[in-house]
Amino acid sequence: MHRFKIYFRPITARHICDCWHFNFWILGADAASHHNGGITRRHFHIHPSHHMLDLRETTAGTVGAICNVYAGLPLDVAKVRLQTQGPRGIYTGLSDVLAKTARQEGVRALWKGATPALSSAILENSVLFTAQGAIKRLVFADTTTAPLPPLHEASLGAAAGVFASVAITPSEVIKCRLQTTTHATSIAACVRHVWTAHGPRGFLQGLPAVLLRDVPFGFCFFGAYQLYTSQLMALQGVDSRRELHPMAVVLAGGAAGSTGWAFVFPADVIKSRMQVGTTGVGFAAAVRHVWQTQGLRGFYRGWSAAVLRSFPADGSLFLGVEMTHRVFGWMAAQDASRFVATLVAKEK
Repeated sequence: MHRFKIYFRPITARHICDCWHFNFWILGADAASHHNGGITRRHFHIHPSHHMLDLRETTAGTVGAICNVYAGLPLDVAKVRLQTQGPRGIYTGLSDVLAKTARQEGVRALWKGATPALSSAILENSVLFTAQGAIKRLVFADTTTAPLPPLHEASLGAAAGVFASVAITPSEVIKCRLQTTTHATSIAACVRHVWTAHGPRGFLQGLPAVLLRDVPFGFCFFGAYQLYTSQLMALQGVDSRRELHPMAVVLAGGAAGSTGWAFVFPADVIKSRMQVGTTGVGFAAAVRHVWQTQGLRGFYRGWSAAVLRSFPADGSLFLGVEMTHRVFGWMAAQDASRFVATLVAKEK
């Protein structure tokens, strides 16, 4: 539960109210347009205190993560298998890995690692969006809903990527190991194997590569999303992302995800190599192994799967995030309207 300060700017004597403290069970932004006894949007504002973690952002990131995983997991399985096969791999491309996996292991194998992938995505996106919002309030001290320039949003995304990287590495290790095995295994068995073989450090395999991937990815991801949504807002003639058509959100989110993955994919190859244990836990050893065995092309194996996967997955992610914020905004407006109506009724 977070505390909000409610301010009423004086209009008439009966509407003067100074520094009310009121606990909402949701975290509202500015109250939606409301007209009751002379009170309008211009006079009624609800905003969280500065530097406070915002449960709205955590919840929105969680909902978006669920949408992201189930929309993109089959292509994620294909991506990891293409990344981690040897120089004479059994897969020739994206369609080949999807067909062989479904034929040899069953269609359900395309959703291998769903549980760790979901836990990883929920951790990553709840931390990512929460940290991004908290850093934004800390740096810009901004209580308005005015959009920031794309470069500012990109910088916030890069900073938030540091927190997300540390949070998701253990579940990424388990997910990658489950996705690359061709025989059935359980999460518990995989955890035991990592612990026995590598100890606690095994769950942080690939952290340098995760940082190398997620920090620039956050920069590209949030910067591109802000750039694309601003263009779509201009085309649609609206002033806020909350007013964009849902398909415009999917388009901007998918394009932002594809943009990010196109740039940071080599770091993801190294991360996958480190986490499945094919070259040990060392970052430099993983880079050398890929370069010596596969050359430059080895750093781009699975690139098409990653970029294609990111469009529906990240489009769904931002759709979930934006729709959740809209629901919270609607609920905040309803609570605010009832509160103002009750206050005005008591003063009459």
